[in-house]
Amino acid sequence: MTYSIVDLETTGFSPKRGDKILEISVVKVQDDKVVDKYSTLVNPERDISNYHIHGVEPEIVKKAPLFADIKGFLINFLSGSTLVAHNAAFDFRFLEHELLDQNNSLEGICTIQLSRLVDSSIPSRNLDTLCSYYDISHQNNHQALADAMATANLFLKLKQEYCNSFGESKFRHELNHPFETANISTAFSRIEYKRDSALNDLQREKLKLQLLVTRLPTDSISKNESSRQYLDLLCEILSDRMITDLELKELEELIEDLSLSKKELIKLHKQYLREVIHVYLLDGIVSEFEYLDLKNLSDLLGISVKELDELLMLSKASLNSLNKIQGMKGKSICFTGQLRSKFNNEPVDRTTAQKIAQQHGLVIKKGVSKKLNYLVTADPSSMSGKAKKAKELKVKILAEPEFWRILGISVE
Repeated sequence: MTYSIVDLETTGFSPKRGDKILEISVVKVQDDKVVDKYSTLVNPERDISNYHIHGVEPEIVKKAPLFADIKGFLINFLSGSTLVAHNAAFDFRFLEHELLDQNNSLEGICTIQLSRLVDSSIPSRNLDTLCSYYDISHQNNHQALADAMATANLFLKLKQEYCNSFGESKFRHELNHPFETANISTAFSRIEYKRDSALNDLQREKLKLQLLVTRLPTDSISKNESSRQYLDLLCEILSDRMITDLELKELEELIEDLSLSKKELIKLHKQYLREVIHVYLLDGIVSEFEYLDLKNLSDLLGISVKELDELLMLSKASLNSLNKIQGMKGKSICFTGQLRSKFNNEPVDRTTAQKIAQQHGLVIKKGVSKKLNYLVTADPSSMSGKAKKAKELKVKILAEPEFWRILGISVE
């Protein structure tokens, strides 16, 4: 008998309400041995608000395949095997939604239910507890492949205990439910985009500007008036805390036009970071939320943490007061996604953010249109309908930290 042990990470609990699969891993077991493993991240094309649980942030999945891209291969891969999952009702609900017609359902083995059949005395049946009970190694929980491997090892232990107590024949006849499909094809390619690959791609994305700097001439040949022009473009590009290939080309062309050198560019990047620090220090402190934003900017600009901390120390020592930025007064603004910051120790929900924006003279809009000035999002890689429409209409997208910085508000 062949078994496919499945584990999923998702955007939430209900596929009927629009939640999607973020990561899927399948460990195939035959003759009580692991014979194959399949694992990939999946682009859900929607906001991800529960990333703190599974660690799958929106920027990690932006290059991942859509579920439609892996569906054909996955059906073939699972065909002929009995599906196994820990808390199978949850995983099967999502797989039914993605793989099957509306009136069909999946059958398989739930390791929670199987553990009840073989040992009713276990006080808790979550995956960590059961792995500990049976001395099964389980690291990197809430990563689909690690959870699938732990579940596979747990399943083999439970299967052996069940067969010892009730017989292998009973196990085969009562618990095996092979997944069958009429459409078997070898035409579907195996697409896998794992977390390591995603994190490497993300790191390369952050190195874009640094690699550009290394190619520049060392000697300075530009004029001082060029500096502001470059800083203005840099500020515009980094407002969503991302640098696309098109934006990188735009920077490269301006650097060439202005004849900026490597030394000048490094100096300008520090100046840009110093200007952001100055605004964050309007209230005299840099919150944890603001510091993480500064660190993200430092990574993009090729500035080390040590240099960032030195700039912060110097800015705190020299900065007395700055006028709060009022340049957004009268501008229209819309929010999308779940905000991440805190204000006065309380999470900032959309209602609070809209009230604060309104108090600063902004006009709040429900949806995105050509007339909208800004769309604020906690995730610049957001797959929400609003974010997609804003990109299509070329509406300016602001990362949440940039929005608070512009308003001169310190958040956590």
